[in-house]
Amino acid sequence: MKKQIKKIIKFYASIIMSCMGVFMFLGILNIVSNFYQDERLVQSIHVIINIILPVTIAYLAATRISDHTGGIIGLLASVALIVTPNNASIIGAFVIGSCAGLVNRHFLKRLIERIPPGFELLFTNLIIGVFGFGLGMLVNLVMIPTLNVFSVVTNGFITYLLNNELIALMAVVIEVSKVFFLNNLINHGILIPLGLSQVNQMGDTILFFLETNPGPGAGVILALLFAKKREARQMFSYFTVQFLGGIHEVYFPLVLEFRKLFIALIMGGMAGIITMENMDLGLISPVSPGSVFTIMLNASNSDRLLVLAPIGISLLVSFFSAIVILQISTASHGGKKSSVLKLGPIKKIVFTCDGGFGSSVMGASLFNRKIKKYDFNLTVKAQGINNIDEDVSLIVVQTGLEKMAREKYPHKEIYPVNEFLDNGSYDELIAMLEERNRNNEL
Repeated sequence: MKKQIKKIIKFYASIIMSCMGVFMFLGILNIVSNFYQDERLVQSIHVIINIILPVTIAYLAATRISDHTGGIIGLLASVALIVTPNNASIIGAFVIGSCAGLVNRHFLKRLIERIPPGFELLFTNLIIGVFGFGLGMLVNLVMIPTLNVFSVVTNGFITYLLNNELIALMAVVIEVSKVFFLNNLINHGILIPLGLSQVNQMGDTILFFLETNPGPGAGVILALLFAKKREARQMFSYFTVQFLGGIHEVYFPLVLEFRKLFIALIMGGMAGIITMENMDLGLISPVSPGSVFTIMLNASNSDRLLVLAPIGISLLVSFFSAIVILQISTASHGGKKSSVLKLGPIKKIVFTCDGGFGSSVMGASLFNRKIKKYDFNLTVKAQGINNIDEDVSLIVVQTGLEKMAREKYPHKEIYPVNEFLDNGSYDELIAMLEERNRNNEL
């Protein structure tokens, strides 16, 4: 049961991540509207939140489960959700799309196969319309009342935490979950949908700021640099990528190696959230990736510089906490030696992380640069762990996600590395490629 729930939540997060282009466009509109007041911009923002996002999510969720036909049914059924605006419309659209996909895959396909020859086009389109209407009626009768209750409960819970100055406790869940590569799940799957409803009501929200704050992770990286736990050049590169580039995954393996640093991350996260609360700071649109630059761009004009305060404070608290922990700790160094099966030639390598948009992209790019001088007939790409191509020869994954990768792809070769940005992690892989690909060419 636990595994199924986790699978559903990850699927939901992957749908939200597929819509990040829409979120970025929404952020641009919000930024422009701060400088140029125009009623059409305001209307455009409402159209995206209340219409485009629900329709897109319903369609994507359905097509991931079945095909285009299921996507159309989900799209049609989401109309009922659109004409009755709800603070949880994004979650509702995901449920509608999933239901449409399941209905199409397990029932409609079999029904369509029974259509007499020559009537396929007529009956197929008729079936789509009927089931789209039927699912829409079900949304009106069951889902919308349920979503109203859900909105009241979740907004009440968040309001309770804010009113009682307890929102900082969320740092425990957020910072720990991030290190286990659930950062995209936390941000795109939970905080963004809830935050969008708050933006509609209040204009900005602290929820967009919680997971994306780069301060705690940057503080830990700097502490490891000053404690000389890693090469200075490598740690400075990590800091630049994480703090300025917003790719938080680079420090996750470091914390998994020095596990007591969880305490520093939590303390830094709490300090940042308390500062946000006391300064009444929030962001006007979702942030991705969590860079100091994207956070500033998605703050209101009056808060654009002020948002640096919680980032800086969380960085300092995390840094000094980590320094103390590293001084009194005898944390072990070194990771598991990578091991792979000695099989046939490798033609396609996929670097994978939770979403396929962050650390895995950097790892694939670094590896591509390293193998330029070799004459490998090889494809290297980055993909999310839930969407890896069937024809992949080898999956490269950070050790934190190795167990999940092996469970999900038991018949694929898995090559675990401690850190995607560590050049030395790929020497053994390149040697193996030379042996297996060259030997098979002879």
